[in-house]
Amino acid sequence: MYRIDGPGATNDNKFTQGNPTTGTPATQVTADFMNALQEEIAKVIEESGIALSKVDNGQLYAALQLMIGMVGGVPDATDVVKGKVELATNTECTTGTDTTRAVTPAGLAAAIAAAGAAPPPDASTTVKGIVELATNAECTTGTDAVRAVTPAGLAAAIAAAVVAATTTVAGKVELATNSECTTGTDTVRAVTPAGLAAAIAAAAVGAATTSVAGKVELATNAETQTGSDTVRAVTPAGAAATYAKKSGDTFTGAVNAPSFNTTSARRYKTEISGLPTSAAMDAIRHVEIINYRLLDSPDREHVGVIAEQLIGTPLEAFVNCNDDGDAESVDYTSLFAIALSALQQADARLSAIERRLAAGGLWGAFRL
Repeated sequence: MYRIDGPGATNDNKFTQGNPTTGTPATQVTADFMNALQEEIAKVIEESGIALSKVDNGQLYAALQLMIGMVGGVPDATDVVKGKVELATNTECTTGTDTTRAVTPAGLAAAIAAAGAAPPPDASTTVKGIVELATNAECTTGTDAVRAVTPAGLAAAIAAAVVAATTTVAGKVELATNSECTTGTDTVRAVTPAGLAAAIAAAAVGAATTSVAGKVELATNAETQTGSDTVRAVTPAGAAATYAKKSGDTFTGAVNAPSFNTTSARRYKTEISGLPTSAAMDAIRHVEIINYRLLDSPDREHVGVIAEQLIGTPLEAFVNCNDDGDAESVDYTSLFAIALSALQQADARLSAIERRLAAGGLWGAFRL
């Protein structure tokens, strides 16, 4: 609906009759205005359920009657039917027997006062009752014991209670981005698994060289024994399989070295005594010097002794046996010392013979 706005209408959208004497025309009724008026009326009739009829000029009135409940009247309200209701007086509310009238606030108060009903108690930790809601500030302070916390107050208290985490204080922490993890300078954010992976990838350790520290692959025993690999690291097992221990190892092949030095200084020895005059000579009488080839190196000829032949002789102390008691090797350094002592004894005996021969005038006949 709208007000007339056709030619001749006043500024406040009113009709005028015009003035023939002054030549002022009356307000022109436009088609838009009449159509709007028609549709407004038709809308009321149709919404009431009445079909428009050209011969019935009372349809708008009938529609209004239906809409405001004038036809047949509005039914009284019940507990199952919506309708009109009469308000109860305070006395009727106090009596409490009327089932057809509605209670007003004043009637309710009168009924409560007449019944002597006491107001509910304040709530406590042991008594159910009414409670006042705490403000956000009261929730944050945390000392009020008689008010109830609202969701907003709880959120405010949590926000105030949770502090930022540091190296010495537990608290809330923001997660670092992968870029921050890779940079490695942030000291207030926490690293995620993805950030850790990104940082490790960025700091990937390269291969170790003779001049650069880095990651290295372990060499197999075979690679250690070959001795040509320059990029792998030797393991203890590889070293044991390749190199001799400081003591107790057995070599099955030739060992080449500029010299072999045996510990012999007096400060390393105890119970020192001279070898009996005939001991060395008696000892070497049990030694059989042989030529032989080792099973592991048959292409090379050796000169030496049989270790088992020294068992039960004065030279048995120079035989090395395995854990089963079987002879394994001979201490040739000690045998050399025995041979040297025997040579000294032989030289001493020869010198004595020479002196006796010289004293008897026979030395010249035997002298070479």
